Amino acid sequence: MRNASIIQKYRAVILLSAYGKSYYLPGQVKSITEQMSSADILVIVDDGSALVEWDCIYSLLPPNYIIWSRIKNIGSSLSFIDLLMDSQWDGAKYYFLSDQDDVWLDGKIEKQTALTPAEKISVHAVIEDWEVIEKGALSKKCILPVQRQSSIHYFFETPAPGMTMCIGAQFREKLKQHQGSLRKAAASLPHDRIIAACSGWSDALVNIGEPLVSYRQHQSNLIGAAAKTDIVSTSARRLKRMTAIVQQVKASKELLRTWTYQSTGSERGELLSFAKRVRQKTNENLLMHLLIWMCR
Repeated sequence: MRNASIIQKYRAVILLSAYGKSYYLPGQVKSITEQMSSADILVIVDDGSALVEWDCIYSLLPPNYIIWSRIKNIGSSLSFIDLLMDSQWDGAKYYFLSDQDDVWLDGKIEKQTALTPAEKISVHAVIEDWEVIEKGALSKKCILPVQRQSSIHYFFETPAPGMTMCIGAQFREKLKQHQGSLRKAAASLPHDRIIAACSGWSDALVNIGEPLVSYRQHQSNLIGAAAKTDIVSTSARRLKRMTAIVQQVKASKELLRTWTYQSTGSERGELLSFAKRVRQKTNENLLMHLLIWMCR
């Protein structure tokens, strides 16, 4: 379904992925529409499950929108990468990613576009803080994005979720030059980790020092460490996810190799040394390096 022209060039393209019953989709769409200008467009794609209830958002859609229903479910990560790479959006200055169950705070679009130079060489993917919606109420605390400690930090964590990202046009073009590697990585890695890693490795990752998103945390989109942080519980969680972690580390190493080689013409030196700290706590750092060693 379309209420926009693919010929027109937009200022900002907001890419939203919907799936399942989408209980919180109306609130998300409303929070985005209320701050869009006539030069922006909202693109919503479903996961091919035919479960998304579109009727609940029709009255909330902005003047410019496209609803895109997939015939086949290709997975959340590849769906976002595929959306971002689509040539229909060429010509826009800014590209936003959005989940279906969060809420954008007032001024998010204007604040991020003002801080993301779309037409300069050093184009940034902007990542910022977010607030947490807990049991229907907004928590007063803010979760701060994890600062990069080394190149291999991205092998294990995403500094901030995709719904906080604003990607400038020039950096998007750089991502498009690597889209084969990005699509391959999307089979194992979350889309936001891929984008955060590539922008971090390019020194193009910038944090905004205020929350611009209310994040609705639930089991299927959990961000950050669990409540318990002792080495026993941490080790138990890592061991339970060992197969997935090993697969993600291997995919991250391959992405780093191809990204740096295609960007600079030479591969980076050895990164997987114990001099590279991945965690602040010594025991957790040793555990993570053991996982790295297992993936060699």
